[in-house]
Amino acid sequence: MFANCIQQSALKIILFAALVVLFLSACKFNKLEQSTGDAYLQGLWQEDALLKHEDLVSWQTFRFKFTCDSFYATIHNVSKVNLDGGPCYQEGNWDEYAKGYYKVVGDTLKFDGNFVDAEFKYKTVGSCYRNGKFTDLFLITAKTDSVIHLKNLQTGTTQQLLLQQKLVCK
Repeated sequence: MFANCIQQSALKIILFAALVVLFLSACKFNKLEQSTGDAYLQGLWQEDALLKHEDLVSWQTFRFKFTCDSFYATIHNVSKVNLDGGPCYQEGNWDEYAKGYYKVVGDTLKFDGNFVDAEFKYKTVGSCYRNGKFTDLFLITAKTDSVIHLKNLQTGTTQQLLLQQKLVCK
């Protein structure tokens, strides 16, 4: 009987330890420090006119603010088709917003963020346009101090971003 009691105590300790390990591995802490990001990206970038956009049924243009390892994006959407979205789509012209973190890996610019409202605050489910995660991938095809050429790896479109204002990560 004494041995059975010891086995039950050992089993409880093992189960408790397993639960602690499971709990700690399931948590993901926010970053304690912001990284400096990529120096050449720091600033406000506006997309130049999309090449041959008049031939497309729908398209989007980007405005990015890169500060340290964070991004803030304004995505201007245009559609020539009726999306039947009511007042949200404002007759084929509307803006969406996203914010989060970015990372440059090799020649790829990766965004990991969320769609937000116009004040860059988290939006409620059911509001206009897209909700949830914003994860976009761009191939950096060329870059200078004031121009970056990107190819969107999801849509295949190309973007030319022009530097509007240089920022410094603090």
